[in-house]
Amino acid sequence: MLSVIAIVAALVLPVAALLRNRKKPLKKPFTFSALSFSLCLASVCTELYTIKYRVQIKDIAGILDTIDAVLLLCLVASVAVIILNTVYLSFLSSGKSTGKDAPAEDAPAGETEPEEASAGDAPEETVSSEQES
Repeated sequence: MLSVIAIVAALVLPVAALLRNRKKPLKKPFTFSALSFSLCLASVCTELYTIKYRVQIKDIAGILDTIDAVLLLCLVASVAVIILNTVYLSFLSSGKSTGKDAPAEDAPAGETEPEEASAGDAPEETVSSEQES
């Protein structure tokens, strides 16, 4: 039962941190990711100790009945935790989750500040004045 709770918590933590970070930047954002990985590792270790216990009590039939499901669960949970934490950390490093890309509060909705032209782009006024001459 402990491993199920640990896996659910490991999967929920990065999602909760991402949603919470969108509203207000977190003070220690990497703590959620580290805790998520730790919970996933704790779940896998719990399953390994369960298998060890069954070997000690010579419950080979119980091991044979459940080993495929346990391996699949551990593999899927580990990959899911890695993907969720990678997504969370990539949003964190890009600044998308902290609201840096949102329009300024002073500007009305739908209006954003004009982007600066790059070095290769000519301003429209210069092009139109050259065509008139």
